[in-house]
Formats: sequence, structure tokens, C-alpha cells
Amino acid sequence: MTTTKHIKSMNDLKAERRRLKADIAEKEQLLKADYAGFQDAIRPLQVATNVLSKFVVSKDKDMISTGIETALSFVLRNVVLSRAGWLTKMVVPYVAKKYAANKLADNKADLVHTMRDWLHKLQDKRRQKMNGHYDRSTADINL
Repeated sequence: MTTTKHIKSMNDLKAERRRLKADIAEKEQLLKADYAGFQDAIRPLQVATNVLSKFVVSKDKDMISTGIETALSFVLRNVVLSRAGWLTKMVVPYVAKKYAANKLADNKADLVHTMRDWLHKLQDKRRQKMNGHYDRSTADINL
């Protein structure tokens, strides 16, 4: 904090205003630099938090993710961890189902496309079995 002379004239007032504006601009620059440094310093923490959140919090709550969570939990508890302790049976399925639900939410479009392809192939095989030959390129397809 700097002390100034008493303002006695209009020129003194204008000079003091310029000095204060320059001081404010300098402090803003320091603040911006400190903030950028702080963001760089906590970047590893942000990355770690994002990774850990995939194991604790679900993004989506729809029928597909609920079904996958239930099936995964059942398989892990009753098959894979059948002889494990109670704490392991509680923690591992919880973490696995949250991670699986988040992966599903991230790749939902690809999964839907893959399932649609599988259903079309299954339909093609069924029609081919019924008719002897089936060519999808000439058929009317209702999607």
C-alpha cells in the first residue's frame, strides 16, 4: 500500500486516478496469473476425480443400465465372489456396476447400433430359413 500526497489540484486528481487504474490493472494481471497457476496445479486432482467418479456415480438411469447393473451385481456376488467376505461382496459389485453403467452411457449409440445389426442378422437368418433364400437389399424394411 503506497501513500500519496494530498490532492490539491485537478492535475493531482487525474494523476492519482491514472495511478489507481494502473494499480488495478496490475493486480488483475497478477490475479489471472495466479488463477491459471492454480488451475494447472489442480489438473491432476481433476483427472483423478473424473476417473473415480466413474466408479461411484452413474450418469444415466434407464432400463438398459439398470438391467446391466442388476445382472452384473448378481453374477459378481453369486458366481465370481461366492467365497469372498461380506465386505468384498458389497464393494466390488457396487464399483463394477457403476463403472459399467458409465461406460454404457458413454458408448450408448455404438451399443444400440451393434444391437440393431445383430437383430437384423437374426431376422435375416430366420427369413432365410423360412424361405430358403432371403436378400435384404430388395426387401421392404420397416425400422
